[in-house]
Amino acid sequence: MLNIQGIVYLQSLTPEVDVTTLIASTSRFTDFIMLSLSTTTGYAIRALSCLGPSDGPPMLVKDIAAQSDVSNFYLAKIISRLSEAGLVKSQRGYSGGIHARPAEQISLLDVSRAIEGEERTQSCR
Repeated sequence: MLNIQGIVYLQSLTPEVDVTTLIASTSRFTDFIMLSLSTTTGYAIRALSCLGPSDGPPMLVKDIAAQSDVSNFYLAKIISRLSEAGLVKSQRGYSGGIHARPAEQISLLDVSRAIEGEERTQSCR
């Protein structure tokens, strides 16, 4: 179920959508509610939104964590899952950091599958 924090967060992500209108329209709100993401998937989306263009400089996990308000340790696990799924590329070393694939090549379903696993999103097609 979507709570007020979820509505405020969604409004901050998509300011062009009037959430009150969305809620007032029962059929649209029902469709909207069907999308249920875990907190971890939300953190992954926040982290990805902090990353710059794929051809820009890499970002460190600690910097992404500070911008996305997620602990370094927890974000490192999330980045690891995103990396295994090929959504980000991580490089160790002096010039290392995190690069994301171009944003137009990453879908919400890709992020959800990377974090939640294939089983949880199996019915999404």
